[in-house]
Order: sequence, then structure tokens, then C-alpha cells
Amino acid sequence: MRNYYLLSVIILVIAGCARPTSPTGGPPDKTPPEIVKTVPASGTTQFKKRVIEFHFSEYVERSTFSRSLSLAPNLGINYKLDWGRKSVKVILDKKPPDSTTFILSVGTNLSDMHGNKIGNPTKVALSTGPEIDDGKIVGQVLKAETGESEPGMKVLLYKTPIDLSEQAEYTTETDTGGYVAFPHLGPGTYKAFWLNDRNRNRKWESDQERAQPFPTEFVTLSADQSDSLGTLYVQSPDTSRPKLMGVGLFTRHRLRLRFSESVQLDSLREIRLLDSTMNEYGQVFPLYQPSDELYVIFAHSVQPLNPQDTYHVRMEGLTDPAGNALMPIENQSFTGSTQEDTVDQRFMKFESSSGIYYDQPMIVTYTKPIRESVIRDSLRIIEGQTRHKTWEKIDIKRNRMYIYPDTLWKKGVSYQIKTWDPVYQQYSEIDPPPIWHPENLGSIQVTASETSDSLQHRLVLESSEKRITRKETFTDSTTIEKLPPMRYRVRVFKDLNNDGKWNNGRVEPFRKPEPYFIRSNIPIQPGFTSDLQVKFPH
Repeated sequence: MRNYYLLSVIILVIAGCARPTSPTGGPPDKTPPEIVKTVPASGTTQFKKRVIEFHFSEYVERSTFSRSLSLAPNLGINYKLDWGRKSVKVILDKKPPDSTTFILSVGTNLSDMHGNKIGNPTKVALSTGPEIDDGKIVGQVLKAETGESEPGMKVLLYKTPIDLSEQAEYTTETDTGGYVAFPHLGPGTYKAFWLNDRNRNRKWESDQERAQPFPTEFVTLSADQSDSLGTLYVQSPDTSRPKLMGVGLFTRHRLRLRFSESVQLDSLREIRLLDSTMNEYGQVFPLYQPSDELYVIFAHSVQPLNPQDTYHVRMEGLTDPAGNALMPIENQSFTGSTQEDTVDQRFMKFESSSGIYYDQPMIVTYTKPIRESVIRDSLRIIEGQTRHKTWEKIDIKRNRMYIYPDTLWKKGVSYQIKTWDPVYQQYSEIDPPPIWHPENLGSIQVTASETSDSLQHRLVLESSEKRITRKETFTDSTTIEKLPPMRYRVRVFKDLNNDGKWNNGRVEPFRKPEPYFIRSNIPIQPGFTSDLQVKFPH
């Protein structure tokens, strides 16, 4: 029995050591893993072995290492992994050829047991000869929509003669700043491009994967030379169409429409309600979207939805933020409800909480259609020191109250709004949005550093919340005026073929992307004109 007990303890200890895990408890681990050492070290020459060791600062998720590891160039060498506790041996199935520089790369998907990923790819360069190649090609990949970087975007590099039907000789990933680097290259001519390598096979499947070129198609290196590919702006269009996932009923009149992604309520032109025979049943109109659930629309049916009947909805015009139209609605029938409308009528939000121009109405949204005259009659507006018991310029449309200025909202006067709360039977004070008067507005002058009488520059200016959008076409300079004091993003491109849209180029046959510029977080100050110089990266 004693021997049996000892044997059981040994088995439990071995089982516990089979796959190391990090201890639990304490504050959450936010520290990414590091590769603290490789054996041999990067830059080693006369390498004659078949084993390379990686040592980590902590336990790593082993599957992420195997997915992140690559060997370049393609030498027809396979490998297997032999794991230690905080280390791994990469065992090559044969020795690399003589006088050859090869690189083991670990991408940014490597993570620890808590999902923390390394920020930058790691490369270990080794040579089987007396010297190691030291040519280098660098570049940068940024998002075209925001100008921001994203680690882990893949770039492929081919050496002439180039055959895009084969795997790339070299691959790398962007670091946290969007930069890519191919170090330790030999003399030759190279071609690089960004690839959405969905199946991770280091090859462009043109029928299912997107690719974009750098501004420079070929880079030719001599021994120990460095060169740049330039900046590539990745355009990642959202082509997926939203889908109606379900219709929920809160009451006999109140519907909750749930979609597969965020949708634009302003794009919705019509909601139609059909009965079980697919005939028109009654009118339905949207109420609002919860600010934290933009994939949901609450709607109101004018006709009651009876529990013994089945209904269908049809919508026209609805799109997602990228402009993709709603997919045709199929097999989305639902039954009515016996629940009477007990939803409280209450203030939801101002439609333009960031601000309005001095001649625009304040739009107040309520939870359901406004039928109680007390909502309108009880509205109180305090204009500076003046308390208005009535306000004539009010318009009510469904669940929205439009409060118009008498002529213009007065300059230098503060406004307070009080509305009657039917639930608590008391007045509630709500803060109106800021009012933008002419002296509160600024402008921005955009000047292109490279001009040509035959070329047009296309400009798109957007506020941080995309509520304010301006589009301009100019040759050398333009000024955009009457801008509220917010922060903006400006995108400019040279329209080389004058088709009105930015062309991001083509990998094969090569077509250079049109020059592109983006700048975010541009402040506009009241009464001032900001200057922005557009310089296209080369």
C-alpha cells in the first residue's frame, strides 16, 4: 500500500508538470512575453547545427508560437518543436546549405497564458558561412481610414525571378508602429506587398485574399545596402452586409429589431409590416437606437400586434456605417403579444449632444410617441434670466420634439430646458447642447506641397464623431470655413486618373497607388484658421 501511495503521488506530480500554467490570483497580468535569449544568438556565423533554442520571460501559449514561427528563405527545410518549461527547441530536419543566411521569425501573435501578445516581431538571423548577409529593406503599413498602425499585418517579399504562384521567400509582420523590416538580405532585386493572408500559407490566393502594393514595385540591393519601400495605406473596405437577426416584442406596439452589426438609423427610409398572407398590415416607424447598442433599433407599430397572428417586417434603405445595404429579410416571422404598452414616457437624449449651429433646432428624443399634451405644454425654457412659460416654436414628430429658436439662438445667453416627467410627476432639468455662434467657429486652410494644373486633389474632412463631413476638390489650396471647435481628420489624395476616388494600386500587373495623405486629431480654434500642409510620403 505504501508503494502504491508513493506511485500515485509521483503520477500526480508528473501530470501536473506536463503542461505548465501560470499561477492564479493577484492583479491581472498585462505584461506581454519577451524572448529573452536565443541559442545561438542572432548574427551567428558558421552555424553547422540543426537546433535553435528560444527562451521566454514567462510561460507562453505554445500553439501561438507554432503559428507565429516561420523560416526564410524557403529552403525546403521542415522542423519540429521540443518544448521545455519556458523554452522551445526548433529542430531542423536537415542542415541548411553552405554559405547561406537564413532567418527564423516569430510574429506578433505569440502570447502568454493570459493572451498578452508581444508587440514587435523577433528575427534570428544565422549564417552557415563566414559572413552574414546584411542588406535591409524597410517600409510602413498604415490603415487608410484612420492613419493608425496595427501590429501583425503581413508583408510578403519575393526575390527575382518572381513567381507569385509560389510561396514568398520572406515574410514579416508590422510592429506596433506599423513598420516592417527585412534584414539580412543578400544582393538582388526584390518585390514586396501587403497581403491579407487568411490561410497563412505565405502565398497570395488572388481569388479569395486581398493584396496591395507599396509605392515602389522593385527594390534592388547591393551588398550590405539598405532601402525603403515607402508607406502603404491599407484600405480594408467593409463589404459584409448587415442582417436582421431577430424581432422581439416588448408590447403589442413596441418592437426591438436586432441586427448582426451596427446600422445607421438615419439611412432607414421605411419599415413595412406584413401579415401572414404577406399583405400590408400597418405602419411602423423607428423610435431610437440605444447609444451602447447601435445594432438595435426600437420601433413602434401604429396597429396593435395581436397574439394570435403572425407578422413579417420589411425595411428599405437601411445600411451599416460603411454603406452596405441590409440583406433581404427571409424567414423572420414573429407572433404578436398580449402585453399592453406600459413603457414609461421619458426623455432619452438630445440628437446633437455635441452641439448645434445657432439657427438649428434642439431635437429631444423620447422613449415612445409623444401623445400627451403635457409634454409639450409643460416645456419650460429659461433664456438667460427670462423664464418662458410657453415656447411657440415647437414641432412634435412621433417621439421627437423639435425646439426651434425664436429667430436665432441668442449670442452670449445661456439656455436651460425643463421638461415634465410623467412618471415622477415633476420637472426634470436637461442640459441643452452647446450652441455654435459665428464667433465660435473656425476654419482650416489645406495647402498641397506638390501641385499640378492638370491634377486635382480630393479632400474629405470629418469630425471625430463623423457628424460633420466636408468634401472639397482643389488644385493647390482650399479653405474650409464655419467649423465648430472640435477635432477633425483630413484625408487627401491625388486623383491621377480623375475618377473621383482613391485607387490603392494593384500588385499584378503593377499599378502604383495614388499619392495619399491623412492627418488626425486636428484642432479647430474659435475665430482662428488652422494651417495644414499636405506632403505625400514617398
